[in-house]
Amino acid sequence: LIAISSQRIFKEVLSATEIAKSHGMITIAITDSHTNPLACNCQYVLTAPVRGLVLDCTQTATLSLINLIVNLIAADIPETVAKNLEQEASKCDQKDLFCI
Repeated sequence: LIAISSQRIFKEVLSATEIAKSHGMITIAITDSHTNPLACNCQYVLTAPVRGLVLDCTQTATLSLINLIVNLIAADIPETVAKNLEQEASKCDQKDLFCI
């Protein structure tokens, strides 16, 4: 489970990590500080420090970390990724979504 929260923690996000851990899942926090309650509750912590109070300030670092995780996972299973991308492209073609 990858749980994301910065500055103020949502009770539901913290509860989700507790449930995941009770089911034996690995938990990863992406948060602003190692002292954030979410970070303290997860097995792995990726920090994306935040300056300021505007929500936009939190997005770049967090999305970069998510992108990194997804790409590392995809690199381990290239055949599966290629197959899934082909299936998704086929679905889009069937729905005539694009004007190309």
